[in-house]
Amino acid sequence: MKKVLIVLGILGFIGALGLGFGFFALYQGWNAPLTVLDSEEQRVFTVSRGDGPGTIAGNLQEAGLVDRTWEFELLVRFRGVGGQLKAGRYALEPGMTLFSLVDDIARGQSLPEDVVVRIVEGLTVDEAALAFEESGLFSAVEFVEAAVMGPAFEDLPILADLQTGASLIGYLFPDTYRFLPGTPPDQAVRRILENTVRRFGSIGITGTNIQLGRMTNLHQVLTFASIVQKETPVGDEELIAGVFFNRLQNGWRFESDATVNFILGTSKLIPTGQDIRVNHPYNTYLITGLPPGPINSPGLSAISASLKPADHDFFFFLHTPDRVTMMSRTFEEHLEYRARYWE
Repeated sequence: MKKVLIVLGILGFIGALGLGFGFFALYQGWNAPLTVLDSEEQRVFTVSRGDGPGTIAGNLQEAGLVDRTWEFELLVRFRGVGGQLKAGRYALEPGMTLFSLVDDIARGQSLPEDVVVRIVEGLTVDEAALAFEESGLFSAVEFVEAAVMGPAFEDLPILADLQTGASLIGYLFPDTYRFLPGTPPDQAVRRILENTVRRFGSIGITGTNIQLGRMTNLHQVLTFASIVQKETPVGDEELIAGVFFNRLQNGWRFESDATVNFILGTSKLIPTGQDIRVNHPYNTYLITGLPPGPINSPGLSAISASLKPADHDFFFFLHTPDRVTMMSRTFEEHLEYRARYWE
């Protein structure tokens, strides 16, 4: 009997020792840096409203932050914070441990709300810059300085034809963007351009090699589309694109009021005679064909219409005060509409 008690005592000691070593190893694991956070870039983990320990643990595992869901659940139970986990977006910095992550979630040490910036169709770089300044993310000047072609963007095929220092007008896709507070201008521009690549890809544009009549690359198509964007009420993009395509194919001047407004920084429906005589490479009342580059960043509708303009024989159009598009085959017919609606 005495020997049995000794054996049981030894086994108990070994079991307690093993349990102690096991807990020590587990504790060390909780305090070890999360291995996936080995880059300098901050990652973000989101806890949604109503998420319990099990759901959060599953999301952590899916994100590669824990190998086994019970690691997180056991730590939450050990800390006694199961009922204190708060929704939010949590910054995951290099070197962060599971222990500190649980503490952050329990204390609600989440990131501030995203900064939302909306770039609408037809904005110039300066106008987009004002949207960023109004959001409080950074100044308009900082955005304008960042929105130029440089080595940081050379890996994007859609920019292959742009020279270093060229403005990115036309390539900053109109969309609603969400940024972390403190995002620097160059990273914001990169995010926009990556979205541009995705959105262009959705309509089959993956590079700059485009052949469409007298247009031979993406830059020319975007220049064309930016004029269509400014000249067109919603729904008439293909019709108006057809007019400008007919003018381009026949060697006519575009005579686009939008290009004159771009030069002068105005928004007149009908520029004056003095306006259209301004000497400028973007004045399509004076030059034949396309101007040197886009006058704004067009949306998908204008770009798609420019790739597939309507096939018709109209060469003129105007918009009534109610923004109804009136198409004309001859200049005389166009003048009749102008007298009827505007004179």
